Amino acid sequence: TPSMQMYKFYIAKVSQTFGVAATREIYERAIGALPDREAKEMCIAFAELERKLGEIDRARAIYAYASAFCDPRVRNRRSTQCCCPLTRDWPLDGAGLLAAVARL
Repeated sequence: TPSMQMYKFYIAKVSQTFGVAATREIYERAIGALPDREAKEMCIAFAELERKLGEIDRARAIYAYASAFCDPRVRNRRSTQCCCPLTRDWPLDGAGLLAAVARL
């Protein structure tokens, strides 16, 4: 899997060239590809970006998704099912959350 440093570098370059809003797709890909610990960090950075852009609902949804990484009862987020905080759809995986965020 690609490394966290590679994604951070890619995000920085895209941000400089195309603006911070263009980095959303990279954050989404990184969250889906990275191991849980690094995906949690990427979620927090993504949520902070959305907050800075004034997209509070998006940031909340990303924080809600990231909370699954912090639950000590859950070992692997990819094997769990949770309800999407935005749509209440079941099950929610990484793609489901990102699709819900995109609809905002």
